[in-house]
Amino acid sequence: MEIEREYEYKPGWLIILLCGGMFVLAAVFFGVRANSNDRGLIINRVVELSENSATIFYRIFCFLSLCFVAITIEMTWAETATNTRNVK
Repeated sequence: MEIEREYEYKPGWLIILLCGGMFVLAAVFFGVRANSNDRGLIINRVVELSENSATIFYRIFCFLSLCFVAITIEMTWAETATNTRNVK
């Protein structure tokens, strides 16, 4: 007789905070790069971006990093709101 068990995975506090911190730093880095950009960007000697295109590139990555920061904040809120771990 085989018993099927399900375990809900929730990352611990350390993982949540490390990921959030990493994406905050990435958002700051890309935001500063976007605001102070005065030259183009060459990616792997294949893609060449003009000054305006490079600024847009940095802003997109800043926005994506901020989205992940929002996800991290939501995960932190969910972890504090439901401080129990469900085991079936």
